Order: sequence, then C-alpha cells, then structure tokens
Amino acid sequence: MRSFTVETRRTSNADDMAQRALRFFLDASHPESGLTLDRTKNTLGSAGQTRIASIAATGYAITAFCIGIHYGWLDRRTAVSRIERVLTTIETTLDGKAGFYYHFIDWETGKREWNSELSSIDTALLQLGLIMAGNVFGGAIAERVNAILAKTDWQWMQNRKAGDASDSCVSMGWKPESGFLDSRWDHYDESPCLYILALGAQSPHRLPASTWKNWKTITDPKTGLYEPIGPIFWSQMTAGYVNIKGQRDSAGRDLWMIWQRSHAHHIRFCKEQSARFKTYRDGVFGINACDQPPPVGYGAQEAVEGRHDGTIAPTAILAARMFDRNAADKALAALHAHVGKQAYGPYGFPNALNEDKNWIDPDVLGLDLGMAICGYANARDGYIWKTFTKHTVVQTGLRAMGYSGK
Repeated sequence: MRSFTVETRRTSNADDMAQRALRFFLDASHPESGLTLDRTKNTLGSAGQTRIASIAATGYAITAFCIGIHYGWLDRRTAVSRIERVLTTIETTLDGKAGFYYHFIDWETGKREWNSELSSIDTALLQLGLIMAGNVFGGAIAERVNAILAKTDWQWMQNRKAGDASDSCVSMGWKPESGFLDSRWDHYDESPCLYILALGAQSPHRLPASTWKNWKTITDPKTGLYEPIGPIFWSQMTAGYVNIKGQRDSAGRDLWMIWQRSHAHHIRFCKEQSARFKTYRDGVFGINACDQPPPVGYGAQEAVEGRHDGTIAPTAILAARMFDRNAADKALAALHAHVGKQAYGPYGFPNALNEDKNWIDPDVLGLDLGMAICGYANARDGYIWKTFTKHTVVQTGLRAMGYSGK
C-alpha cells in the first residue's frame, strides 16, 4: 500500500475534504521532529515556508493519522513512524514545564516561539491525539503516551493561592516572564475536553470532581440558548472526541443538547441573514474563530447580530456533520458551486472566506482541519468516539464529570 491514497469510490464532498485534511497533516509535519505547522498556504509545496508549529495541530495530526489507517488512506507503518517521532520530540526536546507545553514552537527544534504561553488547552489537544494513538497501537506507544500524561501537573496549572479552594478552575496558561495568565477555563467554551483529562489524571495531579461544577453555563431565559453563544467550534472541539448524547453531568447539564442547539442556531441564523450576506446563500454556515479579511487577521465571530460580517470557516461545516449531516452536506455542495473553482485547493477549502468582501484566505490551519476530520470520522461511523474512550484517563475523567465513561 502507498503511504497515502485516495479512495476510488468517493461518495461525497465530505470524503474528499477529509482526505485533503489528512494530506495537510502529512505534508505539514516535520520529517524529523514530527511537529505539525500551525498553518500553511493552501498550495502544494508550501510546507516549510514557515517554521511555526503548534502543539494543538500536532495532536490533531496524530488523530488524523489514526483516521487515515482506519479508512485505508494511510499505511500503518507510515503512521507509526510519524507518531514515534512526535513522542521522541516530546520526551527529549519539546519546551515545557510541569507537563505542559508552549502553544507555538519551532517545527524542527520544538523550542518556544512568538513569546507564547504554556497553554493548558493546547497541551490538552496534544494529549487527546496521544491518547488516540495509545489506544490504536497499544504496546510501547501506549506506554510512552501514559508516561507523558503522568507528568502533567493539573494542580499546578490551577495557580492556587493561599486560601483558594482545591477545586479552582484551571488557568489558561503560564509565561516565564510574567507567570500565570489571569484568565481561567471557568465558563462555557471549548474547554470540556481539558477537564476530561484533568479530572482523569493520575494522582497526585488529578483535580477534584467538584472542579467541573465550577465550570459555569448560563441560559438565556428568552431563547433557551447558552450564553455566550460563541463561535461554532465551541460546540465541536470536545464533541470530536466524546459522544455524551443523552447524558447529564454532575450539575444536571445536558452538554450534548447545548452543542446540538448551538449548531441549529448557527444554521438558522445564517439562513436568516442570507439576504444580507452573500456568503450564507443556499444553506452555507460556519461563523467561527478563524482568519478574518484584512486588516483584522485572526479573530472570533458569533452568530449574533452585530458580531459577524459574512466570514465563514468551511472546516466548521465538515465538523458539523456529526450534528447535522444533511445541513453540512448541503452547505458543502453550495460552497463548491459558489467558490469551489477559486477556493478549493490541495488541502480543501481555505481556513476562511467572505464572498461579500470578495476575499479568500490563502491559508489553511491545522487546528481547524483537525476538528473537521474528527467531525467527519464520527459522522461516518463514530470511529473516534468508539476508540478514544477506551483509555482509563478518559473513562475516569468522564465519570468524575458525571457521565458514564463509555
């Protein structure tokens, strides 16, 4: 088998987009360190023109390799070799402290870049991929993954001061120049996946189960939606790894319903706005945190009046397939009809586009392609959901949050 192949019986736009996402992770991962670029141009041969990797993209690359094996797109030997390189880099040269790693690193050396923080959420995203690899390959890979997980001191990342409760929410990060960041993961956003790991970690680094109850959700009494509504990836990141449909947590919350309702709102909102914003025509949606038309750069938009400008992230459409396959497939077909010839490249659609401003992002981002391929795999056959939750850390963490752990 070739190291990468395309299915001869492609059945949908989603299949092709997922395969192109895998191609990104293969092309954008360093041949020696295994670290994956944060972003690159949506053209072949562009990998290596930048040196900035991210630990989040690296975690998603590992998951993407597992997906590639599962569907016959990638041979096992290639995947194992690449994952072993990442493990060696983490064990030997990746900059970090207390089991956490810097958000952005040099893709060859693993050294800190851009004055970035030790990131709790991005470390979690790296570890989600590692857990997938441990579950898929077992043996020595699983042992190395478990050793890495065991070093992560979640209690240290709480940044507790004298008198602070032992179930304080986790800090967003730490910098050697200034210490812990002021912000915490303490309310509705993308962070439930982080708490699965923190509440499931080995002693003495595990957080108390009551920590999860301090993560707050607020319901708008008029709409029934949870506020803030946020970019759509808030309801996709954790859902890409765990299926908690029909379950309530220890605080009585149905998080899956929140995510489902968020998707329905985003889709409906874009339809209602389609007369004003050309990008949203024919069922296209995907208001997200992504690149924005110049001069803004990267930023977050919401499906809320006054908080969007017609910019969408096509990867969010593929990720949404695990919640609403029909709406996602309709949106992908419409997007191909509208801008496919101009925008669809070797790694799929770009990170973002805005037809109203005649703007197509030249880049793709590993973080978003990772969420997209996860959503694709779960919509196809639940592959990640079935595989990821086999790990003891995941099962322990889910149970601590009030879920079944299965």
